[in-house]
Amino acid sequence: LTQVVEDMRADKDRWHRNVVALQGRVDTGEAEYRLLQEQMQQREKEANAFIRELQKEAEALRREMQRMRAEEADREAQMESLDRMLQGISEDSASSAAPSTSSSTSSSTSSSTSSSTSSSASSSASSSTATACGDQCAGKSPLIVANTHLFWNPQFERVKCAQANMLTSALEEHASALFSAGESPRVILCGDFNSMPDSKVVSSIRTCPLRLKSAYDALNNPITTYTRTFRGCLDYIWHSRDTLRAESILEPIWSKWAPLKEYGGLPNPYYPSDHMCLVADLVLVGESKAGDSNIAPQ
Repeated sequence: LTQVVEDMRADKDRWHRNVVALQGRVDTGEAEYRLLQEQMQQREKEANAFIRELQKEAEALRREMQRMRAEEADREAQMESLDRMLQGISEDSASSAAPSTSSSTSSSTSSSTSSSTSSSASSSASSSTATACGDQCAGKSPLIVANTHLFWNPQFERVKCAQANMLTSALEEHASALFSAGESPRVILCGDFNSMPDSKVVSSIRTCPLRLKSAYDALNNPITTYTRTFRGCLDYIWHSRDTLRAESILEPIWSKWAPLKEYGGLPNPYYPSDHMCLVADLVLVGESKAGDSNIAPQ
């Protein structure tokens, strides 16, 4: 009987230990379950936040697409307007190129000069002006001076070509009228042409019948526009290559000016424009002492 009682006590202790072990496993399982629940809730929150972020990005993309469609529509409208403008310029050029049948009298010369000036002034796109010294240059060669600012957008080079051709054609008519009157005019053409030296615009000016060259050819037409996003030559001083000579020119500031590096370009607190000034001393060929062109430091 004593042995049986001892065995029963031993079994009781073993069962107790088993119950304690099982209770520990249950507690561990419950803790793991709670942890999993927390992790699932956290992941659900993260997933919801990610979904909201995606929705915001999708909405931003939709707005961007709408803006791009609107810009594309505006661009197409602008292209149609520019095409109409080019067509009008072509018609004007064709009509101005028609040969004149009137005799070479002083009145026809005056009419040619007047039409040339009005043709140049009528182009609001090129904003050009041309003048000659006329009677004030009695006994001397007249000087024709023109200034212009061509269209800025690099995607519309044909518009700038049309503007440049219209300008040079007006100058050619003006010069022809003076030639007909027995004068030998010289031409100076300045401005912001918004065109690089290798562009079709610059090529058309170099090859036009006016026989022009850049006063800054001696420096290979250096940078005239120096911004944070663009650096290149857009501005020129053109002059008659046979009857005028650039005796000296002002060196552009970009090569030596410290604030350009300090501020990353133009404009900046020291210089209010994104274009640098060009200066040239032009002399009549044969009226100055011989010598190569000089470059004056800025």
